Amino acid sequence: MIEVKIVEDKKGFFDAVRIREKVFIEEQGYTNEFDEFDYKSLHAVGYINNQPIATARIIIKDQVGKIGRVAVLKEHRKKGYGKEICHKLLAVAKEMKIKSFTLSAQIDKTNFYESLGFRKIGNPYLEDGTEHIEMVMNI
Repeated sequence: MIEVKIVEDKKGFFDAVRIREKVFIEEQGYTNEFDEFDYKSLHAVGYINNQPIATARIIIKDQVGKIGRVAVLKEHRKKGYGKEICHKLLAVAKEMKIKSFTLSAQIDKTNFYESLGFRKIGNPYLEDGTEHIEMVMNI
């Protein structure tokens, strides 16, 4: 059973960073994984037996929430943990009266985001050498 926590301290933030390093840098080969939004975002980390296994963040700007950096360690994928992380962030944002959400999805992950209620808009584009597409959800 996964326990999803909103990051409130340096340890939680470091747990999120380690997951993102493993998934996006080591596994997927990205080089520009971290940005200026990391310190302005709301992060969530999922734990199993106190071990961090999944993370995501949401940036809130102008009453719009942007989900991003959704990452689940390889050995824990396909078990619904990514959805649980996203549901937690969306619930917290809804409590903050956020009603519109966006994200930039890797093309092969769009089914995952559609299952959360997002829909594709616009045309695919390259971001760091990987094809992405914008997605939105309004509450």
